[in-house]
Amino acid sequence: MSEVKTIDTLSADIETILQEGFFPSEENIELMGENIKELLRTRFSDYKTKGEPKTLRMSNLGKGSRSLYYDLKETDPYKDPYSAQTRVKFFIGDLLEQLFIFFIKEAGHTINSEQLELEIDGVLGHPDGVVDGIPLDIKTASTYSFNDKFAKGNLLNKKESDSFGYVGQISAYAQALGATEAAFLAIDKQHGDWCVLKVEDIDMIDVPAKIAEVRHSLDNDEVPERCYDPIVHKNGNVEISKNCFWCRHKHTCFEDANDGRGLRTFKYSNKKVDLIHVEKLPKVEELL
Repeated sequence: MSEVKTIDTLSADIETILQEGFFPSEENIELMGENIKELLRTRFSDYKTKGEPKTLRMSNLGKGSRSLYYDLKETDPYKDPYSAQTRVKFFIGDLLEQLFIFFIKEAGHTINSEQLELEIDGVLGHPDGVVDGIPLDIKTASTYSFNDKFAKGNLLNKKESDSFGYVGQISAYAQALGATEAAFLAIDKQHGDWCVLKVEDIDMIDVPAKIAEVRHSLDNDEVPERCYDPIVHKNGNVEISKNCFWCRHKHTCFEDANDGRGLRTFKYSNKKVDLIHVEKLPKVEELL
């Protein structure tokens, strides 16, 4: 009798085939190749022909309402465009996703509904797959984020660890499918490690309520409250949240900072700091 494969054995099963070696299925090789060909045909041309997505989707539903407002209203004159390097990182993530879908199949697990279209209140979503009956989303991350968000599980325990809205995204997939649980397959893109993080409380995000909230703000031009609280330092300086630092809308969001001057950015030896209020001028270079 063959061993039953479940989402709980997925990580170990992938490790086993990679450690021991395996003879890949020609069918799975061909399918992976076709998927990568399609990525090459569409990913880079999409930027030129379609521009940035401007619709509410399950993939961005977990983001802060204020960030979504600026995404969808197109009223941000200071929005940072994605750099060429960032687009390469996105594509590397696409390739790793296809590689691990291949590993999932080769490890003997069932994966169905790849890129199935889901819908809640008119908002569409496309999960990476349903593995062993469980909605699965594949994420790539730096070593630090991999360890903090996924290996330690802080993505589910601390709001500040979910700056990209992953929990809201996967909750929407699970609720649309009527599933009681879901899971992330996370990949450390620097060292090649991976883990499976199960999400059992898929109702932690009220998806219909979030959709209604965002639509209300868009219809009435009401800019929602800021997504994260600032950091107040002992010297009286006030810094934006760590989760706001990489936001493409931070300059518009904080245009009233520093008495209308906007964010002030200071370059330390190991990082840059964006200050909302400067009580004591840092003794480092200010970037203008």
